[in-house]
Amino acid sequence: MVEHDSGTATPRPSGLDRGAFRFHRPSWKRYRTVTKVGAGGAVLDPFLSVVGDVVVRMNDAGVWELEQQFMAAAWDSARSATAAGPESVSGFLEALAQTEAHLAGLRLAVLDQARFMAEAAKVLDAVTSSTRQTPTQAKASIRLAADLSERFRLIMDALQAGLISAAQAEAITDGLRRLPARLSPAELELCQREILTWVDELGPSELRTLAARLTEVIDPDRADADDAKRLAREDRAAHRNRFLRLSPDHHGSM
Repeated sequence: MVEHDSGTATPRPSGLDRGAFRFHRPSWKRYRTVTKVGAGGAVLDPFLSVVGDVVVRMNDAGVWELEQQFMAAAWDSARSATAAGPESVSGFLEALAQTEAHLAGLRLAVLDQARFMAEAAKVLDAVTSSTRQTPTQAKASIRLAADLSERFRLIMDALQAGLISAAQAEAITDGLRRLPARLSPAELELCQREILTWVDELGPSELRTLAARLTEVIDPDRADADDAKRLAREDRAAHRNRFLRLSPDHHGSM
């Protein structure tokens, strides 16, 4: 994890931080509360148990075996959920969405750490040349991983906890990047805390817009001043580009 002190990043410790890959119990407890009654909670228990084990142990040896356990439990739970009815299916799909968020956070953490490996170029080249995504998408993922780790750690934590989707994390980060460069690390943290209060109500597009305008929430007076300066610059630019040109029409008039 990168700690901020006066806006500078400290050197990274070697190796992956196991804390980043831990199964977030508070988030999972929240999901169980939602699905326990009348939404197939009992049907999903085997699936949830294996998912938790996979996320905890994903950084250990035997990833392939863990994946097989995960997929076997997932298919068993999917069959049980579809047989149990619509509420169970909805609960199962929500469990899958949360698991996708866990794994997306895991992938971004690994991508970020790969930048500091001795042979980082090999790893990043393999990512950008993969046929699973375009080079543009791969580069965007690498940049996202770096920004989440170094600038927007609370958003990364929320993604790894399954509280937000990968799409929401990308949108929020895109909006936060548009905030004024003058914001301090403490102000950026405040912005992250504020935007995370909206993730259960807003989708990616709305979150992107709100994140880009958070200075209006945390410091409305300074935001008004910034808007006034921006409007003044635009007005000056408009006047610079305004001119009147007179030319004869060769019939005695201009």
